[in-house]
Amino acid sequence: MPEWTCASCSVRTTIAPGHPVPDLPAGWTRQGGNLRCLACGRAAAVEAALAAADSKAKPGRVKGEALARFELLRNPERTDAMIAKAAGTYAAVVRGVRSEIAAQLPTTGRPSRNPGAGRRVEAELRRDPHRSNVEIARAADTGDQTVSRLRRRLEAAGEIERRR
Repeated sequence: MPEWTCASCSVRTTIAPGHPVPDLPAGWTRQGGNLRCLACGRAAAVEAALAAADSKAKPGRVKGEALARFELLRNPERTDAMIAKAAGTYAAVVRGVRSEIAAQLPTTGRPSRNPGAGRRVEAELRRDPHRSNVEIARAADTGDQTVSRLRRRLEAAGEIERRR
């Protein structure tokens, strides 16, 4: 069973048997040869922002903006409200930071209400394209319309077999 340990706080995590093994657990990063958990990544972003901030800057504001920036760079597909919740700040703060760093963010169209749904659906379709859209939607934690749209695209491209 694979195991990962954070170099900063020594927290350990594993993947339950029978589940796909990712390169890294969700939210973890690799810097050099060291692994960092999501909590330590957030803490490092705040520490760096506070160290670089003007002495007159309000620490609470610096922290909120730093966490919004960290979350936007981690997954810009999420809505401003979703990022604000993860960062413990307001959507208005996220909107401001998003506009400041827009050039650093990949252009993905509108933010997703269900980040990663497309990747999960594609993986499920490639694993067994003969299942119903409802079954795949349930497995990928999304709606059957998302499955239908991606199924049509993958079938048209010849990347999966057409359903019988």
